[in-house]
Amino acid sequence: LFPRRHSSFTYTRFIQAIGIFPSVCSYAGREEDSDAICRKTLATMFAHFTQETGGHNPSDKEYDEWRQGLSSVREQGCTDTSPGCDYNDNCEDKDSITNKWACGKDRSGQWKKYYGRGAKQLSYNYNYGQFSQAMFGDGRLLLDHPDFV
Repeated sequence: LFPRRHSSFTYTRFIQAIGIFPSVCSYAGREEDSDAICRKTLATMFAHFTQETGGHNPSDKEYDEWRQGLSSVREQGCTDTSPGCDYNDNCEDKDSITNKWACGKDRSGQWKKYYGRGAKQLSYNYNYGQFSQAMFGDGRLLLDHPDFV
């Protein structure tokens, strides 16, 4: 489906991730309804994945743009040594959301970088924290180790 996908994006890893959320593509009362809902859910997921991680090269003669998805694991132009693409600008804020999902710091005392990572290009500390809580039952895990995404 995505011939130029990054090697990190495998079918096995997709199934493992989906397995954490058993309601995705679960039975919805009638088999026809379940199949239709599942198809729409998966189509929506992969549309988001393609939008967030695609090559977006309309000049590509070999593959349509929708097939260029999952080619990037990290947000293009953002690195741990760059300013962080401004996704950690709120780390010093004292509002309730920033306090609840507080940014982590590296060994030198600098804020961790919460730029887009993964198939959904997770970004911002509060999204890392909430996703970490949902996936691992530990909101601090991805805040302290954003590269785990």
